[in-house]
Amino acid sequence: MKDIIQVMPAVALRGMTILPDMIVHFDVSRSKSKKAVERAMTTNQKLFVVTQRDPDIEDPDKEELYTAGTIVNIKQMTKLQHGLIRVLVDSVERAELIDLLENDEFLEAEVSTLNNDNDLEDLPEECIEAMLRGLKDTFQQYSKAHGKINKDLTRQLLEQDDLEKLMNVIPVHALIKWQKMQQILEVSKLSEKYEQILFVLNNEIEVLQIKRELEEKV
Repeated sequence: MKDIIQVMPAVALRGMTILPDMIVHFDVSRSKSKKAVERAMTTNQKLFVVTQRDPDIEDPDKEELYTAGTIVNIKQMTKLQHGLIRVLVDSVERAELIDLLENDEFLEAEVSTLNNDNDLEDLPEECIEAMLRGLKDTFQQYSKAHGKINKDLTRQLLEQDDLEKLMNVIPVHALIKWQKMQQILEVSKLSEKYEQILFVLNNEIEVLQIKRELEEKV
């Protein structure tokens, strides 16, 4: 569901997708991106971040960006060597890219906030409980297969009893590629998000198992 339309500075991310509820940093080197960050810092510190379809494109237009992105709050900006700027952000909510406005200095985006479509609220409690257990079991299998997920973090996630909150935090802490994070970001219906997360985790488990078997053969 679409909500309020806003105009704000935007940064096109290369090889990275930011989900809601993430606190993360990224580096910007392009002039337009640095100026967008600086403009956000002088206004309300809000920035729209959206991923490029092709990370190699230097100056992407609207068609070369994904539709779904994230509105973030800039927490800190640090200037590094070689003209780089490191930005620490706290992601707030999903948003849809409506249009890029004419601006020679930096990317300026017209965006519409996106709310999750809670199509699970009418399901029986037993069904929600079954989905919750299924998601926990799958994440636990993924955590064991990966081997690099913090055990304390895994335990904390498995203690979560709210299905929607668990669906929000698992993709944030799972060590998955940005393309798969983008697929999760684009889903609005909670039932479809649940299925997408399970699909991604099960696919990762299968790939990790095949990798282990190949390493054992070698």
